[in-house]
Amino acid sequence: MANAQFDKILASVEAAALNDVVNLTSDRIEALAGGHGMVNMSLFSVANVIAEELMAGASLEIKFANQRHLPVEDIMLKAINAAKASGADGANAARRTTKLVQKYFAFDPLVTVEVIEDGKRAYMEHFTDQVIPDVCFGKRDDVAWAVPVAAPAVSDLALSGCCILNIVVPASVAALMEYSSIADASEEAERAAYITGGIPGGKASAMKVAEEALAVYDIIK
Repeated sequence: MANAQFDKILASVEAAALNDVVNLTSDRIEALAGGHGMVNMSLFSVANVIAEELMAGASLEIKFANQRHLPVEDIMLKAINAAKASGADGANAARRTTKLVQKYFAFDPLVTVEVIEDGKRAYMEHFTDQVIPDVCFGKRDDVAWAVPVAAPAVSDLALSGCCILNIVVPASVAALMEYSSIADASEEAERAAYITGGIPGGKASAMKVAEEALAVYDIIK
């Protein structure tokens, strides 16, 4: 393929991809009301309940007293009910085994992290679904120091699914070069981007951009 022709293919893909900001992300505002966004809604609901209780003068202190009931239990019950009302379900806790979470990394990341700092070493398997909960409940003091160090990196890996540039562009270029059909190229690109295609939506966006890029290319070729 001549350089001039390939330049036109890239220009067509660029024009189509940048035509709409949502072409380069699988994240959607409307996702907060359903699907993977239900986790966010539940967290917001819990945080809102706790904030309102604290502003009203309630205490989260756990007192070791000879009492059948502690005030903090009322707050926790309200928070749990708020989370359930917004769609939280205990069945969705990590580690899950459904095909959806096996296909998309961000739904339930299976991560092993090693942190070395000032001569100390922490090797943490099942970082998101075991280590973090155990540290929160005081069960893993041996690695508690390393969790804040590793968490930002793991978080960035999970959040990288918001950017699908490396799904949309390769699929569109492959389709315009007649490497494969738009549908096949988009599916292959999404499957290859296991980390950065961490949530659903990459294939649909890639097909949309590829079709638009093909329309542009038909005009300028």
